[in-house]
Amino acid sequence: MNTRNTLIEITKLLHKAQGLLAMVTESQPKPIPGKPPQPHYTQKTETEIWNAWDKLRAKGEFSANTAWLIAKNKQHLPTPMDSFYSAILSKWWRQGYIKRTREGRGPLPAFYKIPN
Repeated sequence: MNTRNTLIEITKLLHKAQGLLAMVTESQPKPIPGKPPQPHYTQKTETEIWNAWDKLRAKGEFSANTAWLIAKNKQHLPTPMDSFYSAILSKWWRQGYIKRTREGRGPLPAFYKIPN
C-alpha cells in the first residue's frame, strides 16, 4: 500500500472518530450555568430582570409580562408591554440560563422557569 492510500484511510478513520465523539458529547447532559453574568450598567432592562432573578426563581413559572411586573414592582401591565423583556428572556433561554416551559405563539406568551 502506498503512502497516499494510507493517508486517505487515516483521514477516513479520523472523520469517523470525530463523528462518534460529537455524538457522545451531544448525548451528555448539559450543565445548568446558573445566573447569567451581571449586565453592563447601560443595559437597563437586562439589569432589571437580573436584579429580580431570585424573585423570579421563587415565582416558579413566569412570562415576560410577569417578569416585568416583578422587576418593576408593579401590579398592572402597561399597554403595550415592553418587548425587551421577552427578547432578554429568549436570549437567556438560548444560552441555557433558564428553561422554556411553554412556547409562545402570536398573542400567547412564552413561559419560563429558572432551574434550581
